[in-house]
Amino acid sequence: MSLKSEIISYLDKDGLVTPAINVDSTNGVMYTSEYIIALIRNCEANDDDKSNYIAKMMQCMPKPGLLQRNQQNDGGQEGPDDYLALAAALDEIGTNSSRGCASLVARYALQHFGFMNNVNPGSFSWAAFLVRQLQLDAVTLWAAGYLVGPFLRIFCAILILCSNRGSVSGTTPWRLTWLMVQVASRHSWLCRMASKVWYKRLYGVWGLTGMKAVNSVYFQPTHPLSKYVIDRSK
Repeated sequence: MSLKSEIISYLDKDGLVTPAINVDSTNGVMYTSEYIIALIRNCEANDDDKSNYIAKMMQCMPKPGLLQRNQQNDGGQEGPDDYLALAAALDEIGTNSSRGCASLVARYALQHFGFMNNVNPGSFSWAAFLVRQLQLDAVTLWAAGYLVGPFLRIFCAILILCSNRGSVSGTTPWRLTWLMVQVASRHSWLCRMASKVWYKRLYGVWGLTGMKAVNSVYFQPTHPLSKYVIDRSK
């Protein structure tokens, strides 16, 4: 068996990854992004897989750069989790096409003053004001191939150092920090040093299997994203 063969049972009608078999998902963008990251790190991804991923993400954009949770936009206001996962996956792919896709997100955010409202595009709401999360701004810019200034670099490093210092309860905060770490540690020496501290914390809490243990609780141990996740890029 392989990741590519096992994931087939976890795809919805639009080809997005679901958290379980035969269920709908409002986080298909996030799970599909995690899938392409795992596919690349397990040396199973080819150019078609990468192109198909970008195409699927574009189909989840009612306007270029504006993300929604699925093609039907039935998941309500998009949150930072899917944008974070999108940036991590695009940065992992690292091609002109992936940087172009990330650039669309950055450009839309700039043109709409940071309001990423997929429910009523062009309207203002606090829930849609996603650029208030500075780490999301940084990873999107990095994924697009843009320079990120020292303030955002320092902010991300501090955030990584301070993340997940509580108890083991709750997997989502660990998963979100992990996605940020995948991008930040690739582009910033300071974030790379902070990430070493965070990984030590991850293994101290969850054991040496790291994100496999986290995802086994979040999904199920049999889910492909639990079995095939690789903590760090080579």
